[in-house]
Amino acid sequence: MQSVFRFYRLAVLLIALFLGCGPSEEQVLFLDLLADLPALEKTVETRTVDFGSTEARSQLHRGFTKFLWDMNRELPFVRGEGRRSVVRFALLEARDLELVLRGRPVPKSAPAQVEIAVNAKVLRKIELKPKFRRYRIKLPASALRRGENRLYLTYSGQADAVAWYEIGLLSGVASARPPAVIQSSRSLFLPFGSQVTVPFFAPPGAELRFDEISVRGAGLLKVQVRRDGAPDETYEQAESIEDAVFAFGGEDWTAVRLTLTALPGSAGGERDGISLVEPGVWGAERFFGAVKEDLSEDTEARPNVIIYLVDTLRADHLGCYGYERPEGPISPRIDEFAAQATLFENSVANTSWTRPAVATIFTGMWPAAHQVNRTKDQLAPQTTTLAEVLQEAGYETVGFIANPNAWRRFGLGQGFDVYQHITGDYPPSSRRINSSVAEWLDGRQDDKPFLLYVHTVDPHDPYNPPPEFRERFAPGTEELLALPKKERWRVGYRDDLVNLYDGEIAHNDESFGLFVDDLEARGLWRDSIVIFVSDHGEEFQEHGSWTHGRKLFSESIRVPLIIKWPGQSQGQRRADLAQQIDIPSTVLSELALPWPGAFEGRDLAVSAAAAPPTSFAYLNYYGPLQLSALRDDWKLMVQVKRQSSWLLDVESDPAETIDQALDHPVMSDALDALLEEALSPKPYWLRAGEAEIDAKLEEQLRALGYLD
Repeated sequence: MQSVFRFYRLAVLLIALFLGCGPSEEQVLFLDLLADLPALEKTVETRTVDFGSTEARSQLHRGFTKFLWDMNRELPFVRGEGRRSVVRFALLEARDLELVLRGRPVPKSAPAQVEIAVNAKVLRKIELKPKFRRYRIKLPASALRRGENRLYLTYSGQADAVAWYEIGLLSGVASARPPAVIQSSRSLFLPFGSQVTVPFFAPPGAELRFDEISVRGAGLLKVQVRRDGAPDETYEQAESIEDAVFAFGGEDWTAVRLTLTALPGSAGGERDGISLVEPGVWGAERFFGAVKEDLSEDTEARPNVIIYLVDTLRADHLGCYGYERPEGPISPRIDEFAAQATLFENSVANTSWTRPAVATIFTGMWPAAHQVNRTKDQLAPQTTTLAEVLQEAGYETVGFIANPNAWRRFGLGQGFDVYQHITGDYPPSSRRINSSVAEWLDGRQDDKPFLLYVHTVDPHDPYNPPPEFRERFAPGTEELLALPKKERWRVGYRDDLVNLYDGEIAHNDESFGLFVDDLEARGLWRDSIVIFVSDHGEEFQEHGSWTHGRKLFSESIRVPLIIKWPGQSQGQRRADLAQQIDIPSTVLSELALPWPGAFEGRDLAVSAAAAPPTSFAYLNYYGPLQLSALRDDWKLMVQVKRQSSWLLDVESDPAETIDQALDHPVMSDALDALLEEALSPKPYWLRAGEAEIDAKLEEQLRALGYLD
């Protein structure tokens, strides 16, 4: 059958519509509209207000009574009361329609007039007769709009009210039915007057493909692709056709909103609509990212694994990430390490406080999945952790932890042969952790490879660096150790706290250098994989808060991530996005060990992927649930309870102060769709247990500011 279609474009648009084209060897299916239909936004045009239905209550926006029943006619009705009633109705496209009203004045003998307006445009005025009759009013396309419209019924005369028995639209839509999947024919059926919308990131060379478009009745399929700052790309198909392709992709991944609409041409039957057989978005399989360069010399098999975590360390307070102070380098030993390792310039935490971050680092699951997010949450014992996998593979697994939020009590010691809590004067110094590590190394008896997890807490509140670092970076602040959470900051407080914070970083930097020196002297450094990371950052009132665990802005989740591969001595800097959830997958890939099915991260050594990575952050600790999604330079932040969100361009607005959601609605919707998918529970998701917090542990948590 000869196809009939029209094109609308204001920019260069490639649309290929041809017969007999199947998926090419270079393309893969990225979006299956049949499988994803439950998650798509579905819209149905308003045909009639069904009095008595739940939906009618939202359509009868204002100026109506509750539903009533006419015993004589056995019909439901409502009364319009007051001076005006307002009806909301949805349209998929502005076009000429006819409004149908059936009503009478109350009481019947009282004169009543009704002025009819749509979207503030007055159309006509009618005189209501006492008899039970229908009124037909033309609604011109010029008065209507796509999406929500409002019908205003303004009353005058002597009647007390108006009884409405029917409010409907003659629009060519036989019934208000939503889109549905027909599994027997592998098709998506769009009844006329229905629509599906999906925001997503379209791959390079994206094409919308159908094995068949089948049009039943009078109407057409309208395909629309919307991008921020660009004209819509539209394709309309009015007759049935096989093997249709609508090409809309560019050379890179792009946030788009794809809409499929079945528009009626005239009044039709109940079963009229459009069937789309095997609908899906295909795209070029071009891999994103970089493969680790061969920067190492030959190494022995089964390298040691060292994870060195500095609590509360912001990436932007390290020299290797561009930080400078007039007193000189704050982190010379970490910078020296980074110069011989692989530094990830865009690395982020998946939350902004310790326990869920550490749980993510060892489970490879983001906080919504492992559910360790609250004060008493304990990691579920059925979890398979990185330490357990390495222990099963013959590794000795040892941890030295200074922050009680990561203690064995909270399930984070799973898989460790030794999991030593560093206690004594609180908070403990990184120098004391060095001593504990050295003591363990001195007493080792076998030659098994080891996993060594070191968790220092020096930069954490309260900020109290040793005298030599206080004198260098924070002179004159001897008495300032911490700031009460609810105290108003005096002038200079922030600078004093930042200086003390930097002094603690400098102290931990020195300890890290001594740690490296000791391992080098023992011959354990060169062939080990070493991961330097933090659990979260720290906020100094950039967005109205202090410390951490309160928000998901960059100062709280931008953390350092530096990896030295076994034998590596030449530095490398990577610009692709990396996150804590990637650490377990990266380690196991380096050791050629299989990943547990619950590991959700990627291998940072070979970062090739079919799409640019997206980082998700989750915070359910202080206050309402907060979420964020970061992809390329765009970040969406959501406060779930308040139903508010912000779209931020972290490249042009690194301070994260300008909400760009109104200017970039498609990007906002695409990131929101990724967040919604990430929040969909998977079979391997866990339920956290509850840990007992005794008096001693409570005291130590309080010393670090976790219990008010």
